[in-house]
Amino acid sequence: MSMPGLDTELLHLNSSPINNILRDIWRWLIVIFLVALSYRCLYFLEVRHNLLFLNPVIDAAQHHAWAERISSGLILGRGPDDVFKPCLYPLLVGGIYTLCGPIITLIQWLQFIVGSVSAALTALLATGLMGKRVGITAGFVCALYAPFLFFEGQLLTPSISIFLNLILALMVISSSPRWGRIGLLGGIAAGFRPDVLISLALVCCHRLLGIARHEGNRRAFTKAAFLFSGFLAIAIPIMARNYALVGQWVFLSSNAGINFYTGNRSGADGLTAIPTGLAWEDSISTVPKGILHEPASTSRLWFSRGLHAITKDPIAWLKLLGKKAFAFFNGLEFRNNIGYNWFREDVVLLRFPFIQYWPISALAILGMVLSLVERRKSHEKVMLFLWITGFFMVGLTFFVTARFRLPAVPFMIILAIWALSRLFKEGARSARRFGGLTCLVILLFGLTWPGWFDSAKGSNSRDNINLGNVLRKNRKFEKAIAAYRKAYSMNPGDPEGWFMAGTTYLNDSQIDQAIAHLIKAADLCPTGVDILLNLGNAYFRKGDIREAERYYNAVIELNKSRNLYHKRASLAKAHIGLWRLY
Repeated sequence: MSMPGLDTELLHLNSSPINNILRDIWRWLIVIFLVALSYRCLYFLEVRHNLLFLNPVIDAAQHHAWAERISSGLILGRGPDDVFKPCLYPLLVGGIYTLCGPIITLIQWLQFIVGSVSAALTALLATGLMGKRVGITAGFVCALYAPFLFFEGQLLTPSISIFLNLILALMVISSSPRWGRIGLLGGIAAGFRPDVLISLALVCCHRLLGIARHEGNRRAFTKAAFLFSGFLAIAIPIMARNYALVGQWVFLSSNAGINFYTGNRSGADGLTAIPTGLAWEDSISTVPKGILHEPASTSRLWFSRGLHAITKDPIAWLKLLGKKAFAFFNGLEFRNNIGYNWFREDVVLLRFPFIQYWPISALAILGMVLSLVERRKSHEKVMLFLWITGFFMVGLTFFVTARFRLPAVPFMIILAIWALSRLFKEGARSARRFGGLTCLVILLFGLTWPGWFDSAKGSNSRDNINLGNVLRKNRKFEKAIAAYRKAYSMNPGDPEGWFMAGTTYLNDSQIDQAIAHLIKAADLCPTGVDILLNLGNAYFRKGDIREAERYYNAVIELNKSRNLYHKRASLAKAHIGLWRLY
């Protein structure tokens, strides 16, 4: 049986039942799914022995540890740490661990399959909005979009989030939206990643305003009530769970405040997520002692600090907003946890000719420009605008990283493919207009060129630290030290590389090297509790009692001026160290 042609007239979900579209393109959807899954199979074969693929780091490691606690019976959680992030993803992973054991590869394959389904869903959505030709092409582009694979292979939320967002988009623009179900699924999607809330609110408001114009305000209000009720059916149990853990009402998660501060504080670059390691501990130690174990209060504190930084220098903040806006559409994959650009150096299937963000972004902007100059603004392009705008606003509010803007990509792909089709149509009509549009495309590719940002700034050093941490965990000390040395040679002003190298030397009983590296780390980060503690331990093992005492006392003195509640174990070890001296 031959494939259906690509010249079918435009199908609109508002006038045609989704079943009609499915009947028309179901074979193409299967092909797109199989192409996407085949690409992921090849990717898995290439990276299956990669240490950073096999070992979760930073956020992924937190999700893995949280899921293991759930599988061991600690379903509700264990305090402030388990309300810092949204809980539904760890619950999903923890449920799978309970049934099958803590098999990370199983989660990765689940996400590969979900990502393949998302490619087919993108084709379905694009066909309903823009027609079959655009829809099928967008589906194949999603299937071969390399950054999707990179994030699907980590214990992170984007793959599930994108899948849920696409289903939400299909539900919202369907001919007869079930608003209660939309609210229910919206609550679930927000329970995985709350950044969908702005996009969902914009799209639903747009649709409900249309209903108010055509069917009356009362009808629109009733549908909005169903939507809100469905959302609360998910949000309230999550908030109740958070209250049971910490005694405070926390909406979905408590990390919004620190995210806001990180992206808007004085000196922020707008491209860096929450700090990790020593930088994170240093930030936390500035929180007043009375509220560190109160997530809602802590989040409000970070919001107030961020707002203070904005009001103190509004001109600098406006410049920062402009930088974030520029970065959102820039072709560089801004690192978060693991650097995409660093990781793909050893992975052929993440490099050209497989599709990257740069051309998608440039062509999506072209689509926005073309739709703005149209005399008649179409409902379909407005919906895509609103989905993209919501995630764009999240980037402006917090910071821009490749992972945080990833949920916008399927919608950008649809708009980009439509723009490309318009470009070819205009070329067939008028050579002059085609030439003008081609010049605009070249300009947009120049504006979104990744080279506008320094891709090496701090990125590779942090990735080498991640690699060193994995090697150290597996007791491959020599290779771990080599990775740390590479990290601090790239970024000598970052104390993390020096600290981790010194700690690993200490683990390997190379005391003099440990002391030399830890002293350098202490010079760069004099409030690093574990740096000072390890220096005390190193001098104790060397037999230098006076220096050991000095550094143990430094940890204890630090507790008088800073909040070391999160480092209470290290503080106790310093007291034990002093006790051993006498």
